[in-house]
Amino acid sequence: MNQFDLNRFTKVLCCDFVTRRKQLVLIGGGLLVFDLLISFYNLTVGRNMAAFAAKTSVESVDPAKGIIGMCLALLGMFMLVAASRMFVPEQKKPGRINMLVLPATLFEKFAARWVYAVVYTLLAGVLAFVITDVLVQLFCLIKGWQVSWMTLTFLHDMTILGEVNDANATLDVVRFIDGYVALFAFHGLFVLGAVLFRRNNFIITFGIFLAVSYLLMLGVMSVDSLAECFRAYNRSTWPQELCYLAVALSFLIVSYWLSYRIFCRMQVINNKWLNV
Repeated sequence: MNQFDLNRFTKVLCCDFVTRRKQLVLIGGGLLVFDLLISFYNLTVGRNMAAFAAKTSVESVDPAKGIIGMCLALLGMFMLVAASRMFVPEQKKPGRINMLVLPATLFEKFAARWVYAVVYTLLAGVLAFVITDVLVQLFCLIKGWQVSWMTLTFLHDMTILGEVNDANATLDVVRFIDGYVALFAFHGLFVLGAVLFRRNNFIITFGIFLAVSYLLMLGVMSVDSLAECFRAYNRSTWPQELCYLAVALSFLIVSYWLSYRIFCRMQVINNKWLNV
């Protein structure tokens, strides 16, 4: 049997979609509800507070970028939750039996679960964001407010990123790429936790992450202050940025490789707490 066959993989995706359709609806619905709450909070309370702080009129405050940032942070959180639920059907014995007897390679089964945790969640997030944007514009039209389209604002910001042809602008693009690679490396950690731990994997993985981060922070602060570290990062050069990128990519690759190897070792009867 070939390691990857597109026709067979499509069937695995369809089977996985049917199994997880309720979870996908909950993720999409949850994103839409929280996006709406964030938007209407920023349109009312947040907008008034920003106007008061800037000592200007409420009408002159455009909350679009603030809403975009909070919605992106929310999407990132939901992606971590989706990653921690990649192998929920396999937490019980019948689910592991169904996974093992499914006529497909282990790589195809793992890839289908990755599509659920990344692609489906991203699509749900984009759809929820666009629907929120339309509803916000309708609300503002009724109230007579002028607010930028959030979708167009986000696309514009992505388009002009690094538009200026100088070293600083190009370095900003590299930092932007570094940030997203680091986020996916963080996501890979939760994928590893999902396949390794059978119970409470999100809590355990997040706890391990907090503990390691705290120890690293203590180590950094023993050398220099945290504020100085942030200032040093803002003054970082090409070699440093490429080093950050290499570290994040290495962590991402190792996380997914370990996740796949553990997934391949999954049996009908596993350890009570670990999938080994």
